Amino acid sequence: MDIKVEYWFPTPIWITDIDINNDELKTACLKLKEDNLSCRVLSNMGGWQSNDLYPEHNIAVFRKLLKSLTESINHIAEHDYSISDRVACISQYWININKGSHTNQVHIHPGAFLSGVYYVSAPEGSGKIHFERDSKEIYAMGCLKIGGKTVVSGMNCEYEPKEGRLLLFPGWLPHSVLPNTTDEERISIAFNAELKTSSFNIGS
Repeated sequence: MDIKVEYWFPTPIWITDIDINNDELKTACLKLKEDNLSCRVLSNMGGWQSNDLYPEHNIAVFRKLLKSLTESINHIAEHDYSISDRVACISQYWININKGSHTNQVHIHPGAFLSGVYYVSAPEGSGKIHFERDSKEIYAMGCLKIGGKTVVSGMNCEYEPKEGRLLLFPGWLPHSVLPNTTDEERISIAFNAELKTSSFNIGS
């Protein structure tokens, strides 16, 4: 049977690896945790999450990473969204340190053009990131009792964390983090990006 299929509205998840000194980043993240005994609780269940950090804080150890993240985001904005009149910039970022059954509940990042996570330290078994369809789609497809998992019918997908790896995704995409099954710390830097006019300086 000759059936043509065209994909018009797929949900993208971008993956790339970044060459950077993760030992230096890990030390800085752990020092920040040590210096800030309090932590916030949003989607995280257990673990430690810093308050929002901002590029204008100009923390030297994070500067090179933020530059690489910004370059990746702007590559996507230009090549995949055909945006030429604005630049993307990181609006805020934060640090997550999880171990021993710590997890994150399903959530989205309202208002973000793109969101992402960079893995500073990711021991094997330390918790996959889990993406899923919008709840209305899950409800509708569940009623149809569709079996099997393809890029069309799948309800969710998961990625193993990997040190040095960056995942980028639309801020509206529901996601969670599965429990860390080890006693080792998984350290990640998560962030949101927004679009600014092309005259905005994205920094260096």
